Amino acid sequence: RRQRQMCIRDSRVVAKAVIDICHQLGCSVLAESVETQDQLNVLQELGCDYAQGTLFNKPIKVETFEVRYLKE
Repeated sequence: RRQRQMCIRDSRVVAKAVIDICHQLGCSVLAESVETQDQLNVLQELGCDYAQGTLFNKPIKVETFEVRYLKE
């Protein structure tokens, strides 16, 4: 359990460092593969700008995407 807590803490430190570096370079940050609300909460807390993943929508076929999002 202690090792898992250290791994989670270390992951947060690395993620925060990457987010901060990107922001210092004038870039926005997009997190991919966000699957849970807890992950999203942590990313928001760390200052991540955008997120995508199955938390928001399950994968869909190209045809479905085109009909749903590329309507004229």
